Order: sequence, then C-alpha cells, then structure tokens
Amino acid sequence: MNTENQIKSNVYEVKVNRKWSKVRATSMIALSNWAQQNNVSDFRMVGMMSISETKASQSLEVVA
Repeated sequence: MNTENQIKSNVYEVKVNRKWSKVRATSMIALSNWAQQNNVSDFRMVGMMSISETKASQSLEVVA
C-alpha cells in the first residue's frame, strides 16, 4: 500500500435530517465549514474502529 499519495484524514459521524452517516475530513475547520454548507446539525469524531470498519472508511466522501 502506497502511503505517500493518501490524504491524511479522520472519520466523523455527521447528523443530517436526524440520520447519522460517516464522512472523512482533513481537519475540524474543513468539517465545520462543510457542515454549515450542507445542513449538518451535529457531528462527532469516530474513535477506535475495527479493521473492517477502517477498510470501509477508505471509500467515504472526503471533506477537504
């Protein structure tokens, strides 16, 4: 796996219209700006994830 071309990001759960979904964000500021533009009422950082959850998170939308 080539780590040089990967974007460093964290996984967050975002609440849109009472439903939680996950996104990746490069920074808290980027996530906050994205949340204001996309009707996100709440967000929280995801803590520890299993190996399968980590692999699945690689295909999430990246908020930069």
